[in-house]
Amino acid sequence: MKHRWRMVANFRRAVLMLFVFGQTGVACYFLLWVLPYHGGTLLELGMLVLFAILYAWIAIGFWTAVFGFVIRLMGGDRHSILKRHTDAELLDTHLAKTAVLLPIYHEPVHWTLSGLKAVYRDIERTGQIDHFEFYILSDSRDPDVWLEEQVAWNKLAKELGGEGRIFYRRRPVNLNYKSGNVADFLRRWGKRCKYMVVLDADSLMTGSTIVRMVRLMQREPNVGILQTNPNIINGQSLFARIQQFANRFYSTLFANGLAAIQMGDAAFWGHNAILRIEPFMKYCGLRKLPGIGIFGGPIMSHDFVEAAYMGRAGYEIWLAACRT
Repeated sequence: MKHRWRMVANFRRAVLMLFVFGQTGVACYFLLWVLPYHGGTLLELGMLVLFAILYAWIAIGFWTAVFGFVIRLMGGDRHSILKRHTDAELLDTHLAKTAVLLPIYHEPVHWTLSGLKAVYRDIERTGQIDHFEFYILSDSRDPDVWLEEQVAWNKLAKELGGEGRIFYRRRPVNLNYKSGNVADFLRRWGKRCKYMVVLDADSLMTGSTIVRMVRLMQREPNVGILQTNPNIINGQSLFARIQQFANRFYSTLFANGLAAIQMGDAAFWGHNAILRIEPFMKYCGLRKLPGIGIFGGPIMSHDFVEAAYMGRAGYEIWLAACRT
């Protein structure tokens, strides 16, 4: 049962490849048919290769959405991690100590901490607040900003009655961006908690979602990272509103299709996810790239690399396609 999902995942990926390459092959045939020399020149062959690459990329997105549509039509993926345990089983699961991290860097202070306040209140409404600690991890360099952060943190802790539960830490040296900020937290407080939920400055997660994720991690010791599907809310600009409409209209199809194809080999997007701290600390330390220019220095897309490290260590990474 431990690796049964891998057989299902391999079958689904084979079907996806069959559809993608089959559709791309048909499209390439018709392209050759309309070209004047039917691929008889180097220029036309170059056009064909470029067309095949771009068309396959579009086909992957199309068939991923089709997978998601079919799965939702069938009532959900019965092999998903969300289907492994009943609601009653999850309710009987004891919660472990969990840290909620909010890395910030010169963010609008009131707006950002208002989001953390909403998350705190929503977890409080679940009756499970005693199992959670909250860490505001600042990389801000401007004294006016970080002094405002400290005042707002102190006010927030008093307002919520969260003294001893809501913490603030500003790094004196800003190394390795967000990944370095999280690493600094782990060096100082990593052994206090079993899990950590990582948020972005503009992230919101419902208390019920966070609590359910902790219970799923408790039930699934082989899962190292459980990633949720983020959604855009309260967009203000025209572009943001268009993105929000598209997100609400069809992102669920893509998320369900992606979750069904990746299964326990999913990606980590750096936020709105819960991570098992002990293996993350042990296996996911980031090295600096040895190259020059853009090929050297700290890794920017650290979240994808951390997921790869966690998977190489034998842990599963799942995308839970649910609203957050």
